[in-house]
Amino acid sequence: MRAVDWQDFRDHLSTADPEGRRRWLYPRQPRGPFYRARTGLSWLLLAILIAGPFVRVHGHPPLLLNIVERRFVVLGQVFWPQDMILFAVALLVFITGIIVFTAASGRLWCGWACPQTVLMEMVFRRIEYLFEGDAPAQRALSKAPWNAGKLARKAVKHAIFLGLSFLIGNTLLADRHRDRLRDVHLGHGRPATRDGSSPTVCSAWCSV
Repeated sequence: MRAVDWQDFRDHLSTADPEGRRRWLYPRQPRGPFYRARTGLSWLLLAILIAGPFVRVHGHPPLLLNIVERRFVVLGQVFWPQDMILFAVALLVFITGIIVFTAASGRLWCGWACPQTVLMEMVFRRIEYLFEGDAPAQRALSKAPWNAGKLARKAVKHAIFLGLSFLIGNTLLADRHRDRLRDVHLGHGRPATRDGSSPTVCSAWCSV
């Protein structure tokens, strides 16, 4: 077996040391006009995400993928199982559009509009910078011994992460349960889910 050349980045994982232990990455906080533009776009996309469950198009949510009841809504248009050919064609056109747009204009989708990028870089990463500082401060904190200050920073940061995950998960599931919640609050007696469990508990479980 050929020995690993640790000087060649192609010959080993950059996130593992020679003993196989993980090397943690500490990204430096970006700055500049493009980052400010990304921040503005991210706030707009986050506002759309939060307001989405409260917006109605022709009496329907803008986007709803109800797999259990086999009902799919895209921009207020309801698609049933017999409409899957149209839905599949539209989905293929959408995915192909993203691929062509990315190939023509670089990583604009991945770097500017992808939900994972927006939530990671513009929400969770900013909270990490707030509590642990920029990359040098994070490295110093990681090497520092565990004390009350370090434990408090880590605990508060992860508690906020968990709270935001709970909020985001419930927001994404709000369309799925809003009508059933309304019936329960009005006393119609219909359970919020098919197994009779609370939608809030259901949403919390999915988000965790």
